Amino acid sequence: GGRWAAALSASSWVAPAVVLVAVAAGGHLTGAALLAVGALLVARHAGDGRSADLVIGLGFADVGVVAMLFAHGTPDPVAVAAPIACSVLFVAHRLRASLDPRGHAVVRWVAAGTVYLAAFGQNLVDPFDAALLATLGVVGVAAGAALRVRAYLFLGAGAVAAAAITPLVRFGLQDGRLWAIYLTLLGVVVLACMALLAAHGPRVRRAWGGVVQRLGSWDA
Repeated sequence: GGRWAAALSASSWVAPAVVLVAVAAGGHLTGAALLAVGALLVARHAGDGRSADLVIGLGFADVGVVAMLFAHGTPDPVAVAAPIACSVLFVAHRLRASLDPRGHAVVRWVAAGTVYLAAFGQNLVDPFDAALLATLGVVGVAAGAALRVRAYLFLGAGAVAAAAITPLVRFGLQDGRLWAIYLTLLGVVVLACMALLAAHGPRVRRAWGGVVQRLGSWDA
């Protein structure tokens, strides 16, 4: 739309400027330049309320933060995920009136789940940490079911899945034969799901629709 085009055209000078700064000075000044441009666009959003300025400005700011982090070496995953996730949460909050409620909730869950996974994922090589994450996930699922809050349910389920999948991936990287087993099991699961849908499609769709309808009545 016109608002997006205006914001993009207003910031079109940033790309060549960033390239020149990057060639001349490296990651620190590049990150600082991107942060400055992002701050200007966010400030302009505060004045005129254009959502395009907010989204593009925070995008520039996040890229600037990541560039400065990498200029100091390989950063901690949480340091990269946290500012981006916070920007996404802030944009979702500011634009919540124009977003579909379900889409708004999904954006919040994905952003928060990314931070949790970045925080715990690097520690899952330790069986104790993996067990702790799985336990917290089960508690989250139970709390979501008891309090009828979808966010607790989905974040808890995501934590349990992360605790289960991460060791499998780690073992697969250590021994390529395990990947063959994983892919074989995945193929069997896919074929089983296809057979189930072919044999009992209407019943499965009704059951799934009932689950979606029930979760839709819970708090976000």
